[in-house]
Amino acid sequence: MRCKQLLSIVFLLTAAFPAFAQKQVEADSITVIANAKFDKAGLFKRALLGTSYRKVWAQPIKVPIFHLNKEKGGLKITGTGGGNQTTSLQLEDSLGHEWVLRSVNKTTSRDQPQIYKNTMVEDLMLDAGSIGHPYSALAVPPLAEALGLQHTNPIIVYLGDDPALGKYRDEFANHMYLFEERGPADGSKDIKTETLQDKLEQDNDKKADARLILRARIFDFIMGDWDRHGGQWKWTKSDSSKNTYEPFPKDRDKVFYTTGGAIFDVMSIAKPNLQAYTDHIRRVDLWNYNTVGFDLYFLNQFDQKDWEAEITYVQSHLTDELMERALKLMPPNVYAVSAPAIFKTFKRRRDHIRKYAMRYYRFLAQRVDVTGSDKNERFTIIRQPDGDVQLTINKVKKDGLGKVIYQRTFKHKDTKDLRVYGLEGKNTFEVIGGNTSPITVRMIGGHEEDTYLIDSAQSRKNLYLYDRSDQQNNLPTASAAHLKLKKDTTVNQYIRPENKYNTVTPIVSLGYSTEDGLQFVGGANYVRYSFQKQPYSSLQHLSVNYTFQKQSFIVNYSGIFKKRLWDNDLLVNITERGPRNTNNFFGLGNVGEFDKAGGKEFYYYRNRYDFAVADIRLAHHYNHWQLSGGSVTQFYTASEDHNNDHFFNKYNQLHPEEQVFKAKLYTGIIGGAVYDTRNNTTFASHGVVWRTTVTGLTGLNISGHTSGSMLSTFSFFVPLMDSTIVFANRTGAGAIAGKGDFFQMMNLGGLTMRGYHTSRFIGNTILYNNMELRAKLFDFNAYVLASSFGVVGFNDTGRVWLKGEKSDTVHDTYGGGIFLTPYNAFLFEAVLGKSPEGTLVYLTAGFRF
Repeated sequence: MRCKQLLSIVFLLTAAFPAFAQKQVEADSITVIANAKFDKAGLFKRALLGTSYRKVWAQPIKVPIFHLNKEKGGLKITGTGGGNQTTSLQLEDSLGHEWVLRSVNKTTSRDQPQIYKNTMVEDLMLDAGSIGHPYSALAVPPLAEALGLQHTNPIIVYLGDDPALGKYRDEFANHMYLFEERGPADGSKDIKTETLQDKLEQDNDKKADARLILRARIFDFIMGDWDRHGGQWKWTKSDSSKNTYEPFPKDRDKVFYTTGGAIFDVMSIAKPNLQAYTDHIRRVDLWNYNTVGFDLYFLNQFDQKDWEAEITYVQSHLTDELMERALKLMPPNVYAVSAPAIFKTFKRRRDHIRKYAMRYYRFLAQRVDVTGSDKNERFTIIRQPDGDVQLTINKVKKDGLGKVIYQRTFKHKDTKDLRVYGLEGKNTFEVIGGNTSPITVRMIGGHEEDTYLIDSAQSRKNLYLYDRSDQQNNLPTASAAHLKLKKDTTVNQYIRPENKYNTVTPIVSLGYSTEDGLQFVGGANYVRYSFQKQPYSSLQHLSVNYTFQKQSFIVNYSGIFKKRLWDNDLLVNITERGPRNTNNFFGLGNVGEFDKAGGKEFYYYRNRYDFAVADIRLAHHYNHWQLSGGSVTQFYTASEDHNNDHFFNKYNQLHPEEQVFKAKLYTGIIGGAVYDTRNNTTFASHGVVWRTTVTGLTGLNISGHTSGSMLSTFSFFVPLMDSTIVFANRTGAGAIAGKGDFFQMMNLGGLTMRGYHTSRFIGNTILYNNMELRAKLFDFNAYVLASSFGVVGFNDTGRVWLKGEKSDTVHDTYGGGIFLTPYNAFLFEAVLGKSPEGTLVYLTAGFRF
């Protein structure tokens, strides 16, 4: 989440300044500048956000003055709208045709957090609007016309202080707008993308003109228009068929979009759609991120030859002469300062687009979803000798098979996973050909009775069947296919394709405490997505923590692999404390030695030993519960040579039977239960979380060392005064039985008892309580930083019990500090903890529980 919020700060490509500089007023026109401020940016902004189209925005242009009561015989206002970065005035003429005035200048995003208001972040977001070409949409119509694509016919106008604006006067008067049709020029009815998808899934007689969609997408590649998601299209019935819908692309805001500057150069590595408009498209699949779900849905019927044919068609129709004429539709001085560079890039993109478009085809072809409809269909799957798979879908009539509504041969060199959904209706899935294929074929039945006919000679390798076990279906034997049958409705649920990529997110953080000094953490999260794994297939985390003061490392790997065995998740957690790991050890007991006499300081109790633990479990979720169980392995090693003048040596002399300098290997079982109802795992204001872990260990290379332990913590959060104050409490209890080493016993200190050093007290049994009051006091805006500011106060109590020790001491600490939530992206806490042994400082990201 943190990464997503930080990216949104940089990438909301916006600008919001009124049209400026009235140069000359005539009866029907005015000379204006779209945004002079962009070109007045200093070296700092230009270094961060580049030069891009700053000069274009600053060009004075002559535009017609728009009169609502005169244009198109008179227009009435029917409403307002706009995207995240635009405002628009929706209009209708006397014939019922719909029109729109869309602002040339952009605003900050409609979903921009309020905390960005009047900050440096908002200022940079506004200035980032210079990366868009304000007049690029004017060049689109003749190019789209040449490709047979529907289009609007925009013109740039100036809407003055028109009395016809009425209540919209304050918001919309005295600005430049792009005036165009909201839909087809002939006034025919259009529908939204989601409505079209509903129609296609309900009735197999309905279809979209997918070849025009493919042509439009290749056109987008050449024009640099990367934001062509489903909301950017409307659909009209074809003149040739009432059941065919043709695409109507709209909102050409990103045409010729270009970037520059340090921020975009760095951030475009993670978000390639922010790269500049050049002849090269780096990672075209990520550059086109916003449209992938749309393309997976509408372009699933095309193979390599189809793509190549459309590429050739587009290249041959977008000629140099046509592009020159299109660019000259821009104002003359705008053409002079921007067209030469755009024309040069356009030609190179057009000439090289086959390379990038075919890369995108191969990306889409890897995993393909194909659907039937709510009517009856027959799906014929032929696994061919060469490993390719042919899929044919026929309509089913009362008297037999109807016409073919889908057919494609999937090449095994391109496609890894083919998912065929029956949706509603009584469907038949037939698999023919006694061949295996490297392509995984998944047949997902619908909600009515389905029939599966699989050739007896078929191998079930890479052949899967998903359907309800509690409904009537005609199923093959388990030897014919992998049967995935469940009572759960999700087993054959169809979810339209989404923009889900396997992603790597870097992690960098700093921390500080009196005990450990400055700590640096670096690493990454890797998220993978796959079929019917929600919200992801796997989440893997790798991090390295380096403590400068101790010069020691902690390496952690964790992995969550969804539904890996019997619908259980696989959890893997491996932690290596070392090399050169340094940990506290003050001996055992509720008192424990901390003798500073003879010049001994805290570092005397800092002992070097390496410790690794591998925890592998299966986990299952039940509402708010997670139950897990598996195996655990521990390895411990310490060297006498590395602990000269440390407490370890003294302890070893007093307790040689503990063998602290012997390498030890343990293995055993582990189980856990978590109950979590918190409203937010980072900023919890209400709810509870209860964690319990049970472990059984035995030594493999050391006799007589077998133990069992249980540790449980219960936390609750109570909001006070409309959640500006939160009372948080955590209680922990645990015990170990049998013979365990000190690193396996219950320990108190550090984050369980601030003010005492980590592992200050070690025993067989533990009980402690952490009580905190967290109060948000106010929000502040210092331009460079906007944040909430709060204070925290705490009281910790607890003790341990050690067999054979007599102690009635209950340790008690208290303290407090502050917390900040910069831009509500993360939480930073700084507190002091006071105990009889001193005061310790803790600087952390997030609350301790």
